[in-house]
Amino acid sequence: MNTRLLLLSLALVACGDPDTDSDDPAATVVGGGFAQLTDFGVLGVLEYDDGTAIGYLCGQGDRIEDTSWLSGQVGQLSGADWDVAIADGSVTVTGTADSFTADFAPIGQGGLFEAAPQGCRSGLIVSPDGSGFSAAGTFCAPDGAFAQVEPVGTIVAPGDFISVQVQLGVETLDFDMTRIR
Repeated sequence: MNTRLLLLSLALVACGDPDTDSDDPAATVVGGGFAQLTDFGVLGVLEYDDGTAIGYLCGQGDRIEDTSWLSGQVGQLSGADWDVAIADGSVTVTGTADSFTADFAPIGQGGLFEAAPQGCRSGLIVSPDGSGFSAAGTFCAPDGAFAQVEPVGTIVAPGDFISVQVQLGVETLDFDMTRIR
């Protein structure tokens, strides 16, 4: 089955996990970053003023099923089978069988977005790419199936909500994603 994601100006990143935002509802995002992980995918992280952090590790290609939501403290996150260490502008992602190191760049006006269509927490990593913004990721279905998605246009300026459309075989799923604060 050929599954595609169609969106207005970006791509969808997805996988399931109920955790969201900082544990402190009054916590404010004060920073974050992203990394392109060669032979894996993309990492997006948000850092809060209470010292907590959340992240999204988006596997691509044959790493699609390694996608995971992460949580922890600024500089040290974990989730599923992954540990993430961030220091001095670089990031190391370590799993049970392999490890990836990359530059960790500020996420700027980009960010992480989420929604839970069909009960599966979907995520979106929007990151600066030099000429605007880009997004990459996967979509997970409630039955556990994953599908790779690609950006279909240029992201001009991400706001607080993004409307997306996912084409799953003959079905179309429309939903809005909300910026994680």
